[in-house]
Amino acid sequence: MGVLEELLEEIYLASRGVRKYPYCVKYGGFLLVNATPHELKFNNGITLEGNQELAEILKATPKEELVKEELGIRFVRTTFEKNETAELLVSAIREHNRRNPTSPILLISSIISAQAYGFPVVSPITTPETSRKPPSERIVYIGKFNVYKL
Repeated sequence: MGVLEELLEEIYLASRGVRKYPYCVKYGGFLLVNATPHELKFNNGITLEGNQELAEILKATPKEELVKEELGIRFVRTTFEKNETAELLVSAIREHNRRNPTSPILLISSIISAQAYGFPVVSPITTPETSRKPPSERIVYIGKFNVYKL
């Protein structure tokens, strides 16, 4: 079994409540999966460990596309190059969510990954009072996420 298959198996077991993993928690009917490399501290006191493997899989590379150049100024549009393994992961989670609408899964990742892959990849929103602190001191909302391509 490869890394992707093992991770999906863990996520599916967690979604059914069969096993618990330190990077997953059930909240509001969703299974929240921390797909970042660092821990997430939520505003309700829950902390989820990071998952380096998921973070590596969900990486997306920003790429600038020149829209126009005028009077020495370059106007660009940033797009994101996706990777095949991440596309397989996101497709599998979308299919799970389609088949299991009462126990859907969210992959919490970077804002770049959320933009690149779209829902169910979301990014956390930091509380205003901790947004300027170092990442290890930030607190994020457990019931509120940035979403793209919903």
